[in-house]
Parts: sequence; C-alpha cells; structure tokens
Amino acid sequence: MRVIFATSIPFTQQHEVIMYTQTIGKKYPIEKLDLSEIYGNSDYTTNLPAENTKKIQTLEQLEQHIRELLTQDSVLMITDILILNLKRIYPILKKYRLKIVTINKEIMGGWLIRQGQVAQGFNKMNFVQWFKGWLMLNQFSASLIHKIRYGSCQYDYILASANLQPEAGKEFVQIHHVKYDEYLQAKNSENPIGEKYILFIDSGLTTHPMLQNAAHKLDHAYYLNVINQYLDLLEQKYKLKVVVSVHPSAAYEQKAFGDKLTMCGKTPELVEHCEFVVSHGSTSLINAILARKPMKILTSKAIEHSASNFMVCYGLGFAKLLGLELVDLDHPQFHEFSFDPAAYSRFETNYLINEKCSDKSNEELIYSFLQQLENEEPKNQ
Repeated sequence: MRVIFATSIPFTQQHEVIMYTQTIGKKYPIEKLDLSEIYGNSDYTTNLPAENTKKIQTLEQLEQHIRELLTQDSVLMITDILILNLKRIYPILKKYRLKIVTINKEIMGGWLIRQGQVAQGFNKMNFVQWFKGWLMLNQFSASLIHKIRYGSCQYDYILASANLQPEAGKEFVQIHHVKYDEYLQAKNSENPIGEKYILFIDSGLTTHPMLQNAAHKLDHAYYLNVINQYLDLLEQKYKLKVVVSVHPSAAYEQKAFGDKLTMCGKTPELVEHCEFVVSHGSTSLINAILARKPMKILTSKAIEHSASNFMVCYGLGFAKLLGLELVDLDHPQFHEFSFDPAAYSRFETNYLINEKCSDKSNEELIYSFLQQLENEEPKNQ
C-alpha cells in the first residue's frame, strides 16, 4: 500500500509533523503532494518548507498521477485539506475509490473558533454571531448544513482525539491529539533560552497569508505598537524576558518586536520551558495545556472588528473552556498568572488523549489503523 499526503497550500515541515509523514514513511512507500497550484495558493509563504515534495498543477495531472500509482500498488490518501476545499478533488479520488483519511488539527481549531464566536457574540450582545456559532456546534444543524454545502463529500476516516465534526467523516478513529507527541518529545528537551522567560505565541494577525486579500485588515502599525507596548510592560512587571515564537507563515520586518528574541519552529520546546504563555490564539496552546502552563488571551476592540477576529476567537474558545483571563491590549491590566488545574485536566481528558490507549503513542495507534486497512483490502476488491 502506498500512502500519498496532500495539502492545499505549499507542503511545510508543520504538515510533516501533523500528518506523521516520516513516521508512516518508515513502513510504507509515501509521496508528499503539493496541490497549491490547483487551489491558487502557490504564493502562500512559509518559513518552514518541506523537502522532496511533488507539485501537482492541475486536476488532470492529479488524475493521471493517481492512475499511474494504481498500476503499481493500492493507494491511500492522508490529508489535512478541509472539506470546503476537498470538494474540488473529491470526484477524482472517488472515481478511483481512494480511501481518504484526515489527520487534521484544524477540525478542533474550527470547533474552538465556534466556541469563541458564541462566547464573543454573547458578551458583545451580537445575536447574529452567537447564532452562527451555535448552529455549527449543534449536531443536527451542522449535519444539515454540511449536506447542503458539500453533498456526499466526506472523509472516509477522521483520525483525531475527539469527534468534534462527525458530519465530516464516515468513520471516527480515536488517537491522541497531534500535539501530544510533540509535548512528550519536548518534555525531554533542554531549555532553548537557558533562563526563565515568558512566551508570546504569535498568530500572524497582520501578515498571515490567509489574510492577503481580506477586507478590513488589521492595521499593521497599530498592531505592532500595542503588542510591543504590552510585551514591554510584561517584562517590567514580572522581571522576566519575553520570547516571541513567530508563526511559521508570518512575515515580519527585521526588529518588528524590537530587541526581543524571536524564534520559529521551536514552539513545543519554548512552551515546555517557559513560565507563562500569552497569545491571541494558536494550536500550540494545546502544548501549554498538556504542560500545565498559565495562559492569557490577548485581544482588543480593533482586532475584534478586523479580519483577524477569527484568530482571536480561537483563543476565546480556549478561554471559555479553561477560564482564562482576557487581556485588552488597549487597556491592559496585570493580574497574576494562574490556571485552573481541574479545567486543564477536563480538557485533556475530553479532547486531547485517548485514555483507553494512554500507554501507546500516536505512532503506534496510526500504524495499527493502517495495518487494519491494509488487511481489509482484499475483502474490498
């Protein structure tokens, strides 16, 4: 069985980690397909490009390549392409009866954003926003909306730590969250800074490629001004340096964060060894939950009324479920960093770890799933 990995943006090192390309490549022949040309995302920037990827430029080329692969072996696709975009290539995949597996952190991300939209809509008395978020969190309405928007387009298997979007897949296979293995590896790492520090996890609020053609973009100068003022005040208040973990797809000018140390691609290690975390919203906040790090979520009126608000809603989702403090960057207050151990533990149990297989790594769980699929192949022919 050959496993092909597909992305709708240029293939990055982050994709390799999330979809376990190197792990799966130890036992199966693999290919990494960059479908960004098909989706018009070829100019999407990243600071961490993956190596040895194959660029597919058209749907016709994708179909021809699948045909060629099938003359040699059976083929399984693993992807993080969201259903919205999967619909574009779905007819080709099903024409050749490919099984589609997703190992996708964005399913939980979307669920957290909707949690944040509900919370923000309630707090701001924005009934429309609240109702939109509620519709997608309600299983009946979410399934109906999925059917109307995407028809029969579904993943064959969703591999995730919690079944938060059941309408998107035919079968759910529980593993640990994709950040869990990162967390375990980071536990054995050395402090990359060599001293105590506060970590700011950047979200690329003004420079993320997803915002390139967005209306109502957040003003870049305003943002750098308020975030740097806040980070400076943090350093003064707590007598600790602030380290900035730059989003791998963000693009900042030199010294955008002044003289603060900035790093990219080291977030798991930085979370593991920091004292506290501040962020607008990031998947890496899951690392902070697992490592039991106190966190604060950063926002402002200007951010909430910009195209970047969905990123803050990501953080608001965490805040709602974990009881985190929200910081208004225009009028920051400086309370002590703390966290609710019971809330962190509940989140971990309900959403991050398959407790029935707590003694197994994701690598083992994924191998077991792939082996089962491979064993079932003759029955399906």
